[in-house]
Amino acid sequence: MMDIMENEVLGPAIRNGILKGEATILASQLADWFGTLPEWVTERLANAEEAELIAWGKRVRSAQNLDDIFKG
Repeated sequence: MMDIMENEVLGPAIRNGILKGEATILASQLADWFGTLPEWVTERLANAEEAELIAWGKRVRSAQNLDDIFKG
């Protein structure tokens, strides 16, 4: 059985969809926690790689502000 993520056509589309979903969830959490998100945050989320989204998501609960999440 072939892993669909390895498919040359479907794999990238599915991966992009997953990343978009992860970014959408993180944006929702950030907006709940910090209010309306500035454009620079939505741009970073839209262009993020999976590792970045995971790292940022881990910082949400301990962050005092958005800069604490997106540092470094």
